[in-house]
Amino acid sequence: MLSLYKRRPKAASLNELLPEGYTVEDNVDTLVFIDYLMFMERLTEETRQYAQRHGIQILKKEHLDEVAKLVLQEFRG
Repeated sequence: MLSLYKRRPKAASLNELLPEGYTVEDNVDTLVFIDYLMFMERLTEETRQYAQRHGIQILKKEHLDEVAKLVLQEFRG
């Protein structure tokens, strides 16, 4: 079966971020990856809508930063 990403390196990198004595359960790395994909999808959709509302043909870093602030507020919880 084709894999979207390699699980082992992702789980290992998550474990490195945790304090000593803590580990990540089996599917946490997959949930983090799915959350990341949902965030990126939402960010691109909001950026597209922002460009349409303001009549922008070429997006600049400033536009993306403005939209990212709003999307990040929604994903914090």
